Amino acid sequence: MQSQRRDRKPILVIEHASFVHLAALRAVLEKSGLPFWEIRPYRGDVFPALSEISGVLSLGGPMGANDEAEHSWIPTELSFLKQAVEAKIPTIGICLGAQMMAKALGSSVERADQAEVGWHPLNLSEEGRRDPLFKDLEGSPTQVYQWHQDTFFLPPGATLLASSPLCPRQAFRIGMHAYGVQFHPEADPALIEEWLNQPDDSLAPTSDEERRAHLENTQVGLTTHARLLSKFIEFFDNAS
Repeated sequence: MQSQRRDRKPILVIEHASFVHLAALRAVLEKSGLPFWEIRPYRGDVFPALSEISGVLSLGGPMGANDEAEHSWIPTELSFLKQAVEAKIPTIGICLGAQMMAKALGSSVERADQAEVGWHPLNLSEEGRRDPLFKDLEGSPTQVYQWHQDTFFLPPGATLLASSPLCPRQAFRIGMHAYGVQFHPEADPALIEEWLNQPDDSLAPTSDEERRAHLENTQVGLTTHARLLSKFIEFFDNAS
């Protein structure tokens, strides 16, 4: 089965900063045998033709979806994501990736009333409780890792799948072929520690107690992440 998977076109992984990478997703993808192709537009990498890929995974980043003036590649990615979703190529956006999907599909991204950082509960909507990616989370304690101050609004035709106490739009679906999630299911302890140690990040907690809370008592959250990542693999595998 893995050899058959490796014969498929790759999933395109779009990285927006060196410290916002695949993290736990890398091991899951490598174990699955699904081929993937990483590009870094902030370093000048070119987006491929849609015919060269089987899926798209757009990761997070420290910039905002509205920061075109500072990051000249953002309009190119917005156009690429729009084309990919309209072509019904399986697509998942994480945090910034989800915000860019929403903007590319005709919605808006704005500064949230309050930044959401650390482990927070995820509340599924009625549709989320039936959704193939999210339904296994129903009925169990659910936490996910957050690191954002912007928020997306739902693009036309999107289905809301989840919310949180601080952010009413945590996940959406377009048809059955595209998902955007505001949180970071790829976050593992190593990635979280990397973010906590980033210099000049205004979202990073400053007290030792707050920092410990990001790294301790995270088993519920890591279990939630693991369940979702396995569903991500099923999503890309079934659609390939």
